[in-house]
Amino acid sequence: MKANEGFTLVELIMVIVLIGVLAAVAGPRFFSADIFEDRFFYDDVVHAARYARQFSVTKGCYTRLAITSSQFELQRDTDCNSSAFDFSAVVKRPEDQSENFRNVDAPAGTGAANLVFDSQGRAGSVSASVFTVYSSTQTFTIGSRTFSVDGETGFVR
Repeated sequence: MKANEGFTLVELIMVIVLIGVLAAVAGPRFFSADIFEDRFFYDDVVHAARYARQFSVTKGCYTRLAITSSQFELQRDTDCNSSAFDFSAVVKRPEDQSENFRNVDAPAGTGAANLVFDSQGRAGSVSASVFTVYSSTQTFTIGSRTFSVDGETGFVR
């Protein structure tokens, strides 16, 4: 006598129900675009900081990376002489000179900051029309990630 082999209809339906529940609960986590958008914004900010340093050295202009909780923008001193630190001139993207170097899709948790580079590539801040080089490495928060900038060298990591 041979025993019947296989699955019952109840067992098959239970497996299908479990797969459906897993797909409904866990599936969106694997396919969410938010993670990619957050990472893109972070990479864009780090690229902007590195480009700001390079731009300030090659052009001899103070360059500011202005970060808010919702966006960032790269700006330069209008007259390049640091007499008033007027950062109203926008820096264009190096790969597309028709587009301003900015991004308006900041992830939640992005901290506001103003990072300024001088013509020697040093990083610091401007207060009361005086540029002050950071005395230590400064850390900036972009969503759940951070990057740091060394004051004396302007090195971005």
